Amino acid sequence: MDDFDEDANNMYNLYLPFSLANLNGKAVALKINKLKKEYVYYLKDFPYLKSINGI
Repeated sequence: MDDFDEDANNMYNLYLPFSLANLNGKAVALKINKLKKEYVYYLKDFPYLKSINGI
């Protein structure tokens, strides 16, 4: 990221308790299962991300 200019961009330092991935054009929230070394849905019943804080 040598070309990234931090001064020109707001850095909010937001951290999510999950990772995001694209699945069939939709965002899904994932977490790591460290024992199996694989990703699983963050919330099994609600895998797709609709919004974060209304955004």
